Amino acid sequence: MYYLKFKISLRTIKGLKYYYGISTNESYWNNFEIFSGKLPNNISRAKAYLFKQRTDVTCTELGFGTAYNSKDSKDLIETGKTAAKRHTIELDNNQFIFSKNIKTVNSIIEFSKNHNIKIIFITCPAYSTYRENLNPIQLDNSLNIIKQLSAKNKNTTYYNFLTDKTFIADDYYDADHLNEIGAKKLTLKIDSIINNIESTNVQQSFVKKAGSVLK
Repeated sequence: MYYLKFKISLRTIKGLKYYYGISTNESYWNNFEIFSGKLPNNISRAKAYLFKQRTDVTCTELGFGTAYNSKDSKDLIETGKTAAKRHTIELDNNQFIFSKNIKTVNSIIEFSKNHNIKIIFITCPAYSTYRENLNPIQLDNSLNIIKQLSAKNKNTTYYNFLTDKTFIADDYYDADHLNEIGAKKLTLKIDSIINNIESTNVQQSFVKKAGSVLK
């Protein structure tokens, strides 16, 4: 789960700039893959690609993840504890980052409004051992912010799958990541949401046109 009080990592910033063409107004060095992590690791990655044709690509051409396989699933109890601890932050010490992230999200919403784009916010499913070890105040803050943003912006909707009971233990790679089985299940749910939105848009457009004709 990503929290709005987290600072975006250098590797993520680089990815937005280098692979998606999204300007982050950050350092010039974000234009280079090799400077986005530890140099020895990146040299090893380059060698693996050049001499063994092995890459770090962990998705299909359609973007479906291939890294978190059910056959390699981790212990859900232990990973729930460690992941929750890793994702717990000092709330009072991250107000600047929080404000900056909220400003960024609002700018995305405004851009989408101006281009007639609908935004779907989701909270992904997580296993009970992860949820139960989260800081409840931090969790509530994060969920409430998204609810508020969605409530006041008509071009956004929010779906919270965090405690969705249709996801069972066999759907998880570890306590906070779905495996390929769970990912397919979530993908189908989101696909259904998108189709419903598109269907509603078509109906609304038809009603508007019919109203214009009747006038």
